Amino acid sequence: MGTVRKLLFPIVFFGVLLYALFHLMTHESFRLYREGMEHYRQEDYRQAHQLFVQAVDSYRYNQKALLMQRNSRFALMTLEVAETIEDFLEKSDAAIAEKDFDRVERLLESALLAIVEVRKRELGDLPRIDALEQQIYRKRDHARALARQHYIQQAQSYARAGELRLAYSYSEKIRPVDHEVQMLQSRLAMEIARRDITLLLTESEQNIAAHQVRFILFWLNKVHPDSVHFNEATRLKQNIEKLLQESTP
Repeated sequence: MGTVRKLLFPIVFFGVLLYALFHLMTHESFRLYREGMEHYRQEDYRQAHQLFVQAVDSYRYNQKALLMQRNSRFALMTLEVAETIEDFLEKSDAAIAEKDFDRVERLLESALLAIVEVRKRELGDLPRIDALEQQIYRKRDHARALARQHYIQQAQSYARAGELRLAYSYSEKIRPVDHEVQMLQSRLAMEIARRDITLLLTESEQNIAAHQVRFILFWLNKVHPDSVHFNEATRLKQNIEKLLQESTP
């Protein structure tokens, strides 16, 4: 009987000890989980995530803590994306002030791509993301309106200064390409073609290179059918093409 007692005592002792340790671990784990849930409901995702991580570290089979560790991580990522988007918006304001509209487009496009990633998870402060998305679209519309006005002014300014090719390059940046833009580009293309023809006529026939003629045709082809210059451009193209055919052996 004494031998049995001696054998039972360590078994019972270690059993009680293991149970106590298990109870301590699970109790601490679920306490951390409950505390994490309080922070999660308050949208304090950073603190919530830390507590859920600690809960899992305390007892790795705490399924609720494991799930919320994942959810809080995604919610925290949403928070970080929101902060990144706000940074993009702030930088876009600076780019607008500098009239760097290409950079504005890149920044706002990056912000929209970040939102697409958030939408895949649908966790965290989504109303904040929705508000930021609307802000992005409003800012983009505003920036595009300013860009259009700026590029039209630049094109007209360089045209007045006689920098026709530079003026045309600015006209190509204007969006949307509507009737007004098409007519502006047609006028510039026609003026470039006329000037090139005038310069070409000052050259002797032997000095005229084929690429010079091709460039004139290139600009004449830029004249829109609705332009007042279209008939003139068509007539000049026909004459030049006829001369090219006659000069070809």
